[in-house]
Amino acid sequence: RRVGTTVASGVTSAFAEFDKSNYQTLTWVDGTGMHRRMWTDSGAPYPSASIDSSVPAGSVAVGTLLTLGPDAVLRKGTTSVATGVTSAFAELDKSNYLTVTYVDAAGMHRRMWTDTGSVFPSGSVDATVPADSTAVGTLLTLDPSGVLRKGTNTVATGVTSAFAELDKNNAESVTWVDGSC
Repeated sequence: RRVGTTVASGVTSAFAEFDKSNYQTLTWVDGTGMHRRMWTDSGAPYPSASIDSSVPAGSVAVGTLLTLGPDAVLRKGTTSVATGVTSAFAELDKSNYLTVTYVDAAGMHRRMWTDTGSVFPSGSVDATVPADSTAVGTLLTLDPSGVLRKGTNTVATGVTSAFAELDKNNAESVTWVDGSC
């Protein structure tokens, strides 16, 4: 539901965020695949933002247009971004560039696309982190031993939970829980 209106039923996973124009973007997965809808800042539907793509059943929405399938494939729409992915986190930045941080056996990776959907080559970052880490924000991972990292740099230890997001200036804000809180 969006406010009091049903958007879809049979939904198994959903992700929503605001873009640089304060338009609300919703990506969800149901029995027919992945879907995206947008609403303007006044709440009106934004018709050109309707996208429907076929993805495997059991996929999870991890960001705008991004899903992680039970086959460990990270997809943007129907396009494979990476395979062997165990965790992913995505968000739009202040330019409406789509950034995804994901973890696979090789470590942490970041990829970006411009607001027109073009791959943003300078947005590729790879860092060695434990393969069982969880992506918790742009360039941020949390490993099972409680080490929170930005890339390969340790931010905090003893962490049990973390969440990060970009602010209006693309500065990252991270909140975490540890034994000292």
